[in-house]
Amino acid sequence: MGDGSAIGDGSAFEELVARAVACGDPEHPVWEDVARTLGWRSEDDETWIAAVALRSHPDPVHRLLAFDVLFWHTTTRYVPEDGSWVPSPYEQRAYEVFAEWAGTETHPRVLPKVLIGLTQYSEPANEAVGLRFARHPDPEVRGVVPGLLDRWEPFSPAAREALCALSRDPSVEVRRSAVVTVAEHPDPHPDLAAALVERFGDEDESVRVMAVFGLAERDDPRCVAGRERMAPIADRERYGYGVLDAADRYEARRDGRGDGWRWRRA
Repeated sequence: MGDGSAIGDGSAFEELVARAVACGDPEHPVWEDVARTLGWRSEDDETWIAAVALRSHPDPVHRLLAFDVLFWHTTTRYVPEDGSWVPSPYEQRAYEVFAEWAGTETHPRVLPKVLIGLTQYSEPANEAVGLRFARHPDPEVRGVVPGLLDRWEPFSPAAREALCALSRDPSVEVRRSAVVTVAEHPDPHPDLAAALVERFGDEDESVRVMAVFGLAERDDPRCVAGRERMAPIADRERYGYGVLDAADRYEARRDGRGDGWRWRRA
C-alpha cells in the first residue's frame, strides 16, 4: 500500500498530483498511494473533473497519473449493495473517457495504458479500436490489441484476420498475446486453428504451449503432434492449471475415458 503519505491526509488535488509527478515512477509507493487516494475521491465530481483534465496535460507523466487515477476509480468504486452485477456508473464513465482518449493519445508510454483500460470492459466498441491499432508500429500497442478484440461471441471476420496476423508478429510478446486470446476462446473457425498449428515451432515456449492447449480445447487432433514436438517443460508451475495436460485430456475424450474434462466453456 505504500508508506501512507497520501492516504487520508486531506491534501488538495494539486498537492497530491505534485507528489506523484515528483517521483515520476508509476511503480513508486508514493505514486501508487496518490493514484489510489484520488481514485477513491473521484466519486466527487470536482475531483473527477480534475482527474479527467489531466489526460490533456502536455506532460506524459501527468497523463500516466491520470490513467492510474481513473483506473483506481473503476476498481475501487464498484460495491453493489443489492447483489446485482449491473455495471456501476463509475465504471461506465471511466470507459467513456478511455474510449475518447484512445483516439487522441500518441505517447508510447501512455497509449498502451489507455488501451489496457479499455480491455477491462466487454464493450462491442472495443473491436473497432483494436482493429485501428492492429498494425501500429509499437509492439507494446499491438500487444494490447488481442484483448480489445476478445469477446464472448465468435470473432468477426476482421477480428479473426487481425488475430491470425498478430499470431505471426515479429514481437514474441505480441504473438503470445494473440495466441493466448485465440487459445482461450471457443471460436472453432478453422483459420484460428491453423494459426495455432503454425506456432508449433515458435521460438517462445509459452507460445508453443498455448498453441497446443488451444487446439486440444477445440478437439483438434493436431494437438497431439504439437505435444510430441514439445521439449520437456522445465518450469511447469509457470502455466495455469489444466494447460500442460490439455492434449492428454483431448485423448481421454477421444478414447471415451472419463478424465477428459474441458478447461473452458464449450
